[in-house]
Amino acid sequence: DATAASASHAIELLSLKIGWVLLGLGALHLVNLYVLAQIRRRRLSEGALTAVARAARVADVERPTSRRAEQPAPRPRAEQAAPRPRAEQAASPAWPRP
Repeated sequence: DATAASASHAIELLSLKIGWVLLGLGALHLVNLYVLAQIRRRRLSEGALTAVARAARVADVERPTSRRAEQPAPRPRAEQAAPRPRAEQAASPAWPRP
């Protein structure tokens, strides 16, 4: 290995070594992404579902067909609560709100 004659030369050698390590890690990262993409492509061509598709399928099975029957009817405007004055809002705790 090379030895540094001065502080500036030592910093140059250190930065060169760190640069090579980072380039190697970047190359390994790209190879890893390529391999994972190939595995995913192969599984999709075999008919496997992705996690998002599986979640959507499960949600479709668990969700009822009609949600309108479950929701209560909205109250008419006259029955809705009037907004509280600001002084009352400041005095009341933030939780739970009506």
